[in-house]
Amino acid sequence: MTDNFYPLTCDDDLLLIDKDTFTVARFKEFVMYSLKDKIYNDRSFSSDPRFKILFNTLNNYNYIIDDKVTIKLTQSCWSNVSEFVECKLFRLTSGKGWISGKLIIKSTVNLFPKDYKNFTYDPKSPSYPKSEIDMELQFCPDEPELLETSDSALDELRQQLQIYQ
Repeated sequence: MTDNFYPLTCDDDLLLIDKDTFTVARFKEFVMYSLKDKIYNDRSFSSDPRFKILFNTLNNYNYIIDDKVTIKLTQSCWSNVSEFVECKLFRLTSGKGWISGKLIIKSTVNLFPKDYKNFTYDPKSPSYPKSEIDMELQFCPDEPELLETSDSALDELRQQLQIYQ
C-alpha cells in the first residue's frame, strides 16, 4: 500500500463505509465521541487509581542526566493511527463520483494541557485533568488521482490550436 494519505478537510464530503453513509463532519463527531467515551467514561480506564497516578507521574517527569542536569517534560501525549478501513469518498467539489480507497484516523491526546501543568494527584480527590484531543481523518485512493485537468479544458485548448492553423 502506498503512503498517499491526505487529510479530509471538507466537512460536507461523503464517506460510504459498508452500507452506511456519513458526512466527514458527522463521522468526525462519532470518532471524537468514541475517543472521549473511552478516555473519560470507561470504568476500567478512568476509575483505576493507577491511571491517575500515571497522570501525576508523567506530568512531573524529569530526565536527570548524570545527577547534574534536569530536563523537564513540556508535553505528555499519546498519538495513535488506526488501522485502515475500506471505504468510498464522494468529494462534492470534484464531480468525479465515488472514489474507492482507505480511511485512517490519526488522533493525539495531550494528557496535560497548559492549564494543568504541575498537576499533582491527590488520592482524596477523584478529579484529574481533562485531556485535549486532536483528531484527523485521512484518505488514500486505491488508484492514483489524476491531475485536475478536465476534458472541457482540453477541448478548449484543441479549439484554440485549430484557430491558429
